[in-house]
Amino acid sequence: MKFWSILTAVSMTLSALMGAEGQTAEPKEEFRIIASPYEREKSDVPSRVFRLNSEEVTMKLQSPSFPDALHELPGVYVQKTAPDRGTPIIRGFTTSRNVLVADGVRVNNPVLREGPNEYWSLLDPFAYSNAEVILGPGSVIYGSDAIGGVVLVSTKALPRGEKDAGLHFLGGDAYFRYGSAQDSFQEHLQFRLGHSDDLAFSFGVTKSEYNDLEMGDSKELPNSDYENWGGFIRMEYDVDANGTFILGYDHFDIDDTNRVHKTPSSVEYHGTSIESGSSNKYRISDFDRRALFGRYLYRDGTGFIKEADFGLSYQYMTDKYHRFNDDDSTKDRKEWQDETWGVNLKLVSDTAIGELTYGFDYYYDEVDSKDLDTPSAVQGVVADDAFYHQFGLYVQNKYGINEDLDIIGGLRYSYVKIDANKVSTVGAIDEDWNAVTGNLHLVKRFSDHINGFIGVSQGFRAPNLSDSTRDGEFASSGTEVPNGDLDPEYFTTLEAGLNVTKQDYNLQLSVFHTDIKDMIVREKRPDATKRNLDGWGNGIELSGEYWLTDQLSIFGNLSYLDTHIRDHIDRNTDNGLRDDHLSKVPPLNGIVGIQWRPNDVLFAEFFTRYAQDQDNLSLADKSDTQRIPPDGTPGYATYNIRIGYQITEALDFGVSLENLSDEYYRVHGSGQNAAGRSIYATLHYNF
Repeated sequence: MKFWSILTAVSMTLSALMGAEGQTAEPKEEFRIIASPYEREKSDVPSRVFRLNSEEVTMKLQSPSFPDALHELPGVYVQKTAPDRGTPIIRGFTTSRNVLVADGVRVNNPVLREGPNEYWSLLDPFAYSNAEVILGPGSVIYGSDAIGGVVLVSTKALPRGEKDAGLHFLGGDAYFRYGSAQDSFQEHLQFRLGHSDDLAFSFGVTKSEYNDLEMGDSKELPNSDYENWGGFIRMEYDVDANGTFILGYDHFDIDDTNRVHKTPSSVEYHGTSIESGSSNKYRISDFDRRALFGRYLYRDGTGFIKEADFGLSYQYMTDKYHRFNDDDSTKDRKEWQDETWGVNLKLVSDTAIGELTYGFDYYYDEVDSKDLDTPSAVQGVVADDAFYHQFGLYVQNKYGINEDLDIIGGLRYSYVKIDANKVSTVGAIDEDWNAVTGNLHLVKRFSDHINGFIGVSQGFRAPNLSDSTRDGEFASSGTEVPNGDLDPEYFTTLEAGLNVTKQDYNLQLSVFHTDIKDMIVREKRPDATKRNLDGWGNGIELSGEYWLTDQLSIFGNLSYLDTHIRDHIDRNTDNGLRDDHLSKVPPLNGIVGIQWRPNDVLFAEFFTRYAQDQDNLSLADKSDTQRIPPDGTPGYATYNIRIGYQITEALDFGVSLENLSDEYYRVHGSGQNAAGRSIYATLHYNF
C-alpha cells in the first residue's frame, strides 16, 4: 500500500508542475520505451542504435529466449554456455559490463560475474518483445557500468477502450511455436481488458519444453533438455491526458538446465576436453526472477518539465545449483538469492542553454548465499549477508549550435558501496568508491539523408559482489577466491559514426576505440585469482540494405573487434607480463541475405550467417579447454530461409529453415554446438 501511495503522490505532483491540463491525449503507441532519449529523432542520435519490434522478435526471428533476439545485430555476438544460458557479448563485453533495463527495471545485479552470464534469459521473449539496443557506453543516463552497451526492452503498450464503458474485453494473443532442433514446444497466451478509456489491464503466461539438442551432422547432445515458464500482469492508468501510471509484475523460471560442457555428456569438438569423474553426471541449475514495479510516465507537456519517467521497483533473483553423482545422489549444492530495491527519476526540460535531461537512480541489494551441503560454511558462491548500494546523479544537455550541428554533453556522479559481512578467507569486506564520468558528442546533419556523430564517453564500474567475494569454480578448470583489494574499472571510448538513408538504400557505419584501465579479470593462483589489468579495444560495425526493386532488397552487416591487454604468462602472477586479449572476443562475423516482400502480408528471405576462425586466443581462452578448441574455434557459414505470411487479419504464420547444410559448428566461447538442420514454425492468433 505504501508503494502505491508514493507513486500516486509523485505522479500528482509532477502533473501539477508540468501544466498538463487541457492537453489532447495521443493514441498509445505499440512500441514504447520512454526511458530512451533517442526515441524521437533517430538522426540526432550520438550512438549506434538498433530497434526490434514485436513482430520481428516473435514472428521473424522466432526467438526462443531473449538473448536470441539480439544475435543478428552488428556489434552483438551471442554465445551459449549451456541450454538456455545465452549471453549477448556487446562490443566484446559480457553482461556485467552491459546494462539491461526491462520496463524501467534494472535487471543487472551485483552477483553478475565477470564473463558470460545466463541471467538475461530470465526475460520472457513473448512478453518483452520490443527492444532497443544502444551500442557503446550509455553511462551518463543508464549507469556508469554500461560499457559495451545498453539494452532497453518493454512490453507492448496497451490499447484503450470506450469512454464510460465498464470492464470489457480488448482482445488477446495466442502464440504456438515448434522447433525441431530440440523437439520443443512454446506456448504463450495473453488477454487484455479495459475499463472506460483510461484504464487497461493485461496478463499472460508462457510455457516452454525442450528435449535434447540435435546438433549439426545429426549428432545429439545428451542431457540438454530443460523447461521454462513465466507469467506477467500489467495495468496502465491515464492519470491525465499526458501522464500514465503503469503497475507491473513479472515471474519467469528456468528449470533443470544442465551445464553439459562440465559433465561427461559433453560432445568433443575439434579437440575440446571432456569432463570425467563420477561426481559430474549432471550440473543442474534452476533460475527464478520476479519483479514488481510502478512507473509514472509523462511526455509532451507545456510546463517546465516536458517529459518524466519516475519508477519504483523490486526484483528478486535466485540461482539454485546442484551437482549429481552417477548414483543420482547430490553434492555441492549451492544457492544465492538477491533482492534489489530501486528508485529512479528522469526529467527532460527545455532551457535557454538547450534540452536538459537530468535525474537520479538508486539501487539497494541484499544477498544471501548458502552452501547447502555444508551449513557451517561462511558463504556460498558469493558472500552471505551482503549489501550493495549504487547511487547515480546525472545531467545531460543537447545544445543546437545551428540547424545542422548539435553538441551533446553530460556528467554523472556515481557512488557504490559494498558491505559483505560473511566472506570466506577474508572475513568481511566494507568498501566504497565514487567517480564522475562524462560524455561529449557532436552530431552533424550533412543533408536530409546523411548525418554523423563523433564523440567520447567514459565508464566506471566498481567491484561487485562477484568480483570481490566469489569463491569456487570458473571456466573449465579454474578456481577463484575472494579478493577485497580490487580497484574499480575505468573505460574511455572514442567513436565516430555515419548514417545514410536514401530512397534505394541505407547504410550505417561506426568505428570505435575503447581504452581500458584496471579491468577486473580472474587468474589461476588461489591467492590472487582476481586482479586489475589495462588494455584497449578497437572495432568496426557496418550494416545496410539496398533495394534492387520495389519488392526485392539485399541486406547485411559486418562486425570486427580487436582487443589487447597485458596479462601474466599462464595467468600466473609469479610469471611476467605479456600481450594478451580479452576473453571470448567474437571473430569477424556478420550476415548477408536477400529479401522479397511483394506486399504487406508476405515476406521471404534467404540469408547466411558467417563467422571467421577465432584463433587469436587469450590466455583465458586457452585454459577454457571444455569450450574452446586448442587451435581456436573454426569459422562457419549457415544457410537459412525465412517466410512470414499473414493468413488473415487475425492470423500470422512464420517459418524458418535453419542451417540447411547441417553445418557442425560452435559459436566461439560456447559450451555446446549450435543446432543442426532444423525448422522453427510459429502461429500467432490475435483475437
